[in-house]
Amino acid sequence: MPQVAAQPPETRSYNKALRLTFEYEGSSVKLVSTQRVDMILPPSHPLETKEEQSGFWFTLSDAQGKPVYRRAVTNPIRYDREVFSNDPAHPSIQRVPVEKPKGTFVMLVPDVSNARTVQLFSHPLEPAAAARGLPARELAKFTITPEQIQEGNKQ
Repeated sequence: MPQVAAQPPETRSYNKALRLTFEYEGSSVKLVSTQRVDMILPPSHPLETKEEQSGFWFTLSDAQGKPVYRRAVTNPIRYDREVFSNDPAHPSIQRVPVEKPKGTFVMLVPDVSNARTVQLFSHPLEPAAAARGLPARELAKFTITPEQIQEGNKQ
């Protein structure tokens, strides 16, 4: 029987996923729910990052700490919001700071039995820092245990 070469993680597609729901208040992030779902995830972005890379991304790592999946996404933690002018003569949109950022967001990671560590990386969260392109650092790290995983709806 011919040997099939293993695909690099960046080209694999996954048909089982974990839906991770997070809550944040300021820069404090908590994992509040983990649900198993059947769905196809896009392939990983390249696993390597540049030392001074900016932006927001998450990685899923195996038991040895080796990344197996990485996605760069729009930062889900909002430190500003769009505000529309009430003046019809001067319609405009402005971004204004949020005094106490608070909210919920969802990330989907492959359901890989030996990969249960999720790390969130972000540039500094203040709006001015994002505009300056400051490098991202680890924002939060979570280890998902089998007890945390709930069986979800089949997609």
